[in-house]
Amino acid sequence: MHEPSVLIAILVVLAISTCAQAVALFTGVRVLRRIERRLDLAEQELVALRPRLDRLGNIIDDVSHLTEGAATHLPQLITGLEGGIEQIRGLASLGAFFLVKPLRPLGTAFALWKGLGSAARAYRHLRPARVSPSRAPLP
Repeated sequence: MHEPSVLIAILVVLAISTCAQAVALFTGVRVLRRIERRLDLAEQELVALRPRLDRLGNIIDDVSHLTEGAATHLPQLITGLEGGIEQIRGLASLGAFFLVKPLRPLGTAFALWKGLGSAARAYRHLRPARVSPSRAPLP
């Protein structure tokens, strides 16, 4: 078992495997450095975005406070608007009453006039036609 060719083959296999491990280790280190650079850039971008994100958070908080306040005061506002609308309706009906009341005699006179006109047309339609003396029927 002291053959030199077997020992040389084992040494060659060990050398090749050691070189393959070295290449894999070197490639892994390069990949990790690239990943580290990308993570550093991403971290820098996040740090640069931090003030904007803080401002956005403040804006969201302000909007939430405004909507909560609006939701709190909205029923009171609706009640006030409904009351105002009812007052306007009452005022409009009162104005219509005072505007129409003086015109009632005119409306009555106009209705009477239309009634008389309808009666005259009905009378004309129902009365016998006038017969001229030249067309009088012979007895």
